[in-house]
Amino acid sequence: MVHRRSIQEAETLMPLLQAIALEIKDRRLSISKLRKLKNDLSLKASRISPEGFQSSLAEIDKKLEIHQRGLDNAIAELRALGLSLHSIQPIIIHIPGLHQGEKVVFCWEERFHVLEDPQLSDTMQALDSVE
Repeated sequence: MVHRRSIQEAETLMPLLQAIALEIKDRRLSISKLRKLKNDLSLKASRISPEGFQSSLAEIDKKLEIHQRGLDNAIAELRALGLSLHSIQPIIIHIPGLHQGEKVVFCWEERFHVLEDPQLSDTMQALDSVE
């Protein structure tokens, strides 16, 4: 049975959701950077010794595994609270709720204060200046 929270109960979760979301965001960013590094390394493989390439690749894979495990743990923590991760980018967390006797879903959504993609950030600044 799904535990449905009142809006007041959902609001008390906000500090915890923000902490979990920060963990997800940090892991997501690290995984993205490591995947790019792995891709760049693969493109430069011809200029690296086979041993150096394999060693670097193994180190990146080890770090990717650590960050993926951390991401999985954060998602498991949400599930343990009876919540679900609807999207990872942007992070959207669904909170089963009850409002005026009706079943609802409250949502917590990540807001981009500092955008991770510099090109997107420039685009958003340009759009902001147009408004």
